[in-house]
Amino acid sequence: MNTDAKPTRNGRRGWRLVVVLTLFALAIWTGFAVLDAALSPWARSLTGGATLTGRWQGSTRTASGRDMPMQLALTHPSRGRCNNCPTLEGEALVCERGHAPRRYRISGHVREWSGARFEFKVEPLQARAAIELGHVDGAWTGDQLTLTTTLVEPGAATTTRLEVDTKGRETLTVIGGHVDTRAPLVFVMHRVRDDSRTLDGACERQAR
Repeated sequence: MNTDAKPTRNGRRGWRLVVVLTLFALAIWTGFAVLDAALSPWARSLTGGATLTGRWQGSTRTASGRDMPMQLALTHPSRGRCNNCPTLEGEALVCERGHAPRRYRISGHVREWSGARFEFKVEPLQARAAIELGHVDGAWTGDQLTLTTTLVEPGAATTTRLEVDTKGRETLTVIGGHVDTRAPLVFVMHRVRDDSRTLDGACERQAR
């Protein structure tokens, strides 16, 4: 009897240790999740509320009449890599009809704790086109993003003019180059609820 009881007691101690370690690991994970949600509420919601991260789609029209649909995927990289590392990363696809999707890598930061204002730069992931997306400023509320950018002509010469208004404020106006590069573009983006399709597949459907 005593021979049988000893292994049983050892087995119970082993199971108790496993349970304690599991609960400890769960507590640590929960603590990090709560801390991350407190520091970056735009990236993680403990209540199921809307976040800046996720999938988005929208479009704009250029001065020359080109419709430019876009697919966007935003992520919040793991913390702790470095102080100046991007807090916002992802990928964008411009889905113009009749053209292959233009793919960009996204890297940027939120400007406010809430994530209501943010910015990111884009890097083409293929040979440069005649006109590319420039630096992007963004505003987020609920299920809508507003992205403001200016198209650029890589390597092209443009003409600018410095103007001063009646209050002495200076503005730099582009008066040369492609017509689509002369004024800011605004993309109105809406959240994609069904993100089961790849960005490329969604891009193809949106550009039809």
